Amino acid sequence: MSSEATTQEGETVLTERQPMATVEQAMSSELFAVSPAEPVEHVLRYLLLLGLTGAPVVDDEGKPVGMLSLRDVLTREGETVGERMSAPVVMIWAGASLEDAVHLLCDTGHHRLVVVDQRGIAVGMLSSLDVVRAMAGRIPTHPNVRADFDERTGLLWTEDERLDWEHVHHAPQAPGIFLLLERSRDGLDRVAWIEAADDIRARLMDLVLRRASRPLPIASAIERGALRFRAALEPNAAAREQRLAELVPSSIIH
Repeated sequence: MSSEATTQEGETVLTERQPMATVEQAMSSELFAVSPAEPVEHVLRYLLLLGLTGAPVVDDEGKPVGMLSLRDVLTREGETVGERMSAPVVMIWAGASLEDAVHLLCDTGHHRLVVVDQRGIAVGMLSSLDVVRAMAGRIPTHPNVRADFDERTGLLWTEDERLDWEHVHHAPQAPGIFLLLERSRDGLDRVAWIEAADDIRARLMDLVLRRASRPLPIASAIERGALRFRAALEPNAAAREQRLAELVPSSIIH
């Protein structure tokens, strides 16, 4: 397996670009899975927030019984996940080789595979991009698949991710609100910026790529790579502005 090193920014990189060999080395082990009984509306909210195109459906033992994609949500009828999911599931064993994964992806035309252990329990997901990065000797990066409901704001927030070119691709491509956080000298996080956007991902990419689009109070922090982002969905424009007014401290201008 390739050796690793940690940069000053805390990023894990390969010191030797040796290709990985197994599915387990390349897969995302943070699995977002749902049960057949869950309401589709509830799951859709998570998929959009987390920037996922689908999720494996598992039984009470954690074994895959189907897949629920955004396409399934839009084209099939039913109130529960089990009514709209696709089956059977394309799976691969965690100990299989990446070469086996390549053949399976090519043969099925799928872009993602559900990874299972020897008991048949879902333990991760493997995407075609994971395979490419792993075979090139690069550490695969995966989107956050966890979200936190904040009772005070009534919003479902993604976990923090670094504000950089690689990680903003994990932001939801949907309307909502985002926070930019900065670690202070006393080790506490402070909100450096808060903003409403019609497309959260597009706006964050704009901040990363275009200096001219950066608000002056946070321009230097973005340049230093010192900020992290957190996002919440809100499709209604009027509600978005109301939420923003409730969240914005007096010291922050959006």
